[in-house]
Amino acid sequence: MGRNEVSKGLVKAVLESNLPCILDGDAIYEAGKMVSLFQRQAVTILTPHVKEMSYLCNCKVNEIVEEPLRYVHEFVERYPQVTLVLKDQHTIICDKKHTYMNTAGNHALAKGGSGDVLCGILTGLFAQGKDALKASAAAVYIHASCADELIKEIDAYSIQPNDVIDKLSHIYKKIKPDYIIFKPNDYNDEKEFSRFLKLAEYYVWHKLLYLPAFSVGMDLKRILKVIKEFDGVYADGVFALEFCREFSIPLFAGNGFNLFNSWNALACKSEGVIEIALSKELSDKEAEFAKEADAFCLSGGGIKLMDLGHCVFGKRCSACDGCDLYEMTDEEGRIFPLRRYKNSCCRFEVYNYTLLAHKRAERALYDFTALSNSEKEMFFSDTVKSGMSGFTSGAAKRGIK
Repeated sequence: MGRNEVSKGLVKAVLESNLPCILDGDAIYEAGKMVSLFQRQAVTILTPHVKEMSYLCNCKVNEIVEEPLRYVHEFVERYPQVTLVLKDQHTIICDKKHTYMNTAGNHALAKGGSGDVLCGILTGLFAQGKDALKASAAAVYIHASCADELIKEIDAYSIQPNDVIDKLSHIYKKIKPDYIIFKPNDYNDEKEFSRFLKLAEYYVWHKLLYLPAFSVGMDLKRILKVIKEFDGVYADGVFALEFCREFSIPLFAGNGFNLFNSWNALACKSEGVIEIALSKELSDKEAEFAKEADAFCLSGGGIKLMDLGHCVFGKRCSACDGCDLYEMTDEEGRIFPLRRYKNSCCRFEVYNYTLLAHKRAERALYDFTALSNSEKEMFFSDTVKSGMSGFTSGAAKRGIK
């Protein structure tokens, strides 16, 4: 772009417009001469390195290095529409409400052209309609992950920006889940479906709708009405086989199918299912055939114990406050999450009092249905490890006899 009057005029025109924009490199240098224009209504994403940040803050580089969080926070407080990506050894991504720090990546990215690749990734994500902060955080992580994968194969000094671009498809496939299973709280709530579909469009390869046990005529009619928006259904019982066969719906046979061995898996696949999950009652040794069978294994989150075919409130709606999640306590004081969902009528699911944390197969299945946001965050941030105190490994050691 260069640093000249033409560049300055272009940056000024962009900032005076009411259009979202992303500024990088020389555009940030020019913007540093007109920071008052950041007081605009449209979203502005800035991706400076430390030197460029000094232009924006009118301070010395060493001051930014010594107190990076102070300077980024002061900047986004002063300019609330700005999302800031301060590139350094640990890149900081923040807006007026949230701050993230990326610790992935390595010094292979400390060369000319790397920032251009990051800006390209960010532009692509942001143009898809993603929130500015989430698009920025995702772009930084994807960019850094490419470098972490490359350094396993190539010396850091030999890695070039084009190598990072070539590694993108591998990283996208690695970090983007194969499937997401939607378990709505209300199968009749169109807004709930719309919110899910909008989010899932960019974050997962395939969207599946959960087909609950005890589904009857009116329930199945609703499923058929919305299934065209999904890539198939996930079900925990063989009851789904005939339904999916009749209406040509792709089926993921869940762990409720209780597939205990390779013969079970082969028989299930012969029914035309697209994916299978092994029984959660298998030990690690018994589940060793998972890779050969190309099967998923329940590896984390909640463990569903049972579906209830009756209303725990005795069908007295006056006794139910309409919550989605309740608690059941046994005689030992253990608390079991009780989930309520609605289709033609209310149904309930009971979950184990302890969360599962035990990855046993490459194709891992996680059930976040009854988890709180903080519990989900533990799994998403990869802080939950197999064998951690406070979590169960399920049937991994001995199976269930």
